[in-house]
Parts: sequence; structure tokens; C-alpha cells
Amino acid sequence: MPDIPFLSVAFLDFEASSLAPDSWPIEVGVSWIDRNLEVQTYHSLIQPMPEWPEHAWSPASAAVHNIPRRALDTAPHVTEVAEGLLKPSMRSC
Repeated sequence: MPDIPFLSVAFLDFEASSLAPDSWPIEVGVSWIDRNLEVQTYHSLIQPMPEWPEHAWSPASAAVHNIPRRALDTAPHVTEVAEGLLKPSMRSC
């Protein structure tokens, strides 16, 4: 395989509940180019943990990322999302 530097690069993006210091993650996305030179992507909403402060939810931030608070109630649990990021297919990036 040719030495292609971008095969070892991944782009990671999080959306947050607000810009406050105690905000929490509400979505994660990662994209990378696999060994077949195809773009792969993993993304997921994140269900808030009970201990994450609800006051850190910002309607102004929601207007920017366009993710309503109610959509997070049925989102995958944070540990499930973390496990998705650790799947073998993610390690090939």
C-alpha cells in the first residue's frame, strides 16, 4: 500500500449542551479514511447521565446545533457510545 499520510488521520467533533464550564457532551462524530480509501463515519447522540447538571442545557446552543433536548432522552447511554468509538473498525483509522 502506498504511504498516504491521511490514512492515519481522524476528525473528531463533539456537540455540547452549552458553552458553560459544566456543559456535557450531547453528540460525538468521527470520520476517517479507511485502507480502501473510503470515508468511514461513526456518530451518535449521547443520553445525559443523571448527575450531569440540567442547568447546563442551553436553548441558545440548541438553536445552533439543532438537537432538541428531548432527543437525548432516548439516545444511547454514554458507555455504549464510548464502546462504539472503541470498536475494531475504529482502530483501523
